[in-house]
Amino acid sequence: MKHRTRLISAFVYIILALLGTVATGQGPNGSKDIGTTSRLQAEHILDSYFAAMNSHDFSQVPFTREVVFRGSLHTEPIRGDSAVRAFLVAVGKGARNVQLEWRVIDGDRACAQYEYQSNAGFAVPAVTCFRFEAGRIAEERAFFDPRPFLTQRVQGNDTSMKDSPPCPTEVRYGQNDAAGHFAVVNGIRLYYETYGSGPPLLLIHGNGGSIWGMRCQIAHFSRSYRVIAADSRAHGKSEDGSGPLTYEQIADDLAALLTEVNVSSTAVLGQSDGAIVALLLGIRYPSKVNKIVANSPNLWPDETAMAAWVFPLMKQDLERAEAMIAKGDHSKNWARIKRWNELMLHEPHIQLSELRRIQVPVLISGADEDVIKTEHLLDIYRNLQHAQLSILPGTTHFLIQGQYERFNAMAERFLRSPFARPTTKQEIEQLEAAGQLQP
Repeated sequence: MKHRTRLISAFVYIILALLGTVATGQGPNGSKDIGTTSRLQAEHILDSYFAAMNSHDFSQVPFTREVVFRGSLHTEPIRGDSAVRAFLVAVGKGARNVQLEWRVIDGDRACAQYEYQSNAGFAVPAVTCFRFEAGRIAEERAFFDPRPFLTQRVQGNDTSMKDSPPCPTEVRYGQNDAAGHFAVVNGIRLYYETYGSGPPLLLIHGNGGSIWGMRCQIAHFSRSYRVIAADSRAHGKSEDGSGPLTYEQIADDLAALLTEVNVSSTAVLGQSDGAIVALLLGIRYPSKVNKIVANSPNLWPDETAMAAWVFPLMKQDLERAEAMIAKGDHSKNWARIKRWNELMLHEPHIQLSELRRIQVPVLISGADEDVIKTEHLLDIYRNLQHAQLSILPGTTHFLIQGQYERFNAMAERFLRSPFARPTTKQEIEQLEAAGQLQP
């Protein structure tokens, strides 16, 4: 999905739900004040707050006193002024794209949604919630989405690694003119980049994402594969086209791209929506695919396949996009955001029986805290003729970045090794035959 659930918006609402009941944006008596603080005062305070964050000068205004990780990083919060200051200075350059979320909680709280720009060059969704008292910040709590750079736990001067370190980002994948090309396929200009040499490997990003979303995989697999990474239709630099956006259309586009770059057969690795497309390539273009790694796909768009909490978020994003389009707002590409959410809400519609048409080996993977239900991944696995299944512990839907070392090693082993699907029953029989089975 980057952006299957439109990460930042989803993250904001999850955090607000964790903190308390979310109101509509006005105070308890219909006012627009934040408790005893006027909205104008609060805006001024927060402007100063984020200016201080960006300059790492916390001497003039209060700063975050607690940093809380959500998702795959099961760490204790970072508490105390010195520890929080060390964390912010160590991992990031500052906040950008700050959007104040005036949802009053318990009458005196408001939250700001923003992206924290990391030293590695990419942005991490974050929310800081403030409690105001009489024109000042009385308390702040920051919530960071667990992306790759959030792999450090800072307690004073102590730093210990928890997940994968940030993946190499020396190359700005998706914006690299030296590796970038356009191919005309199915009536649109499709942007793609190629890296490395060896057997071909097609990488497919998730909903709302781009080539950049697969950076941890490009950096790894380009050492031994000819990596082909494309911006899907209506994503990144690729054109939107005039017809409906469907997973089948995206699969058709990528099949045409393979023909354009003279690849007759390739391994395919897809994330989220990209995993759906990878399976569709195996169904619709069996001769073009020799192995598939599908991380967190779903076959249909309902609560038997995905977590129930994600649907209100997607509907909310869709309604917001429609409202901004009606207002004539051009601050974002709202038409694309509308199409992305419509796609996730209404598609795909793949029958389990269709999976049996895939004859090549498939690795189905997911997280133990995924947006895709484990039961659904298990159904997909069971209906593929040559499949393996992996559920990575302590991970989320975004494991291809936050846990890219584990994921890449697992995927590469699958791609390089001859396919095997041993059973416990067979091993017991072999041990018995050899007289090695202990009673």
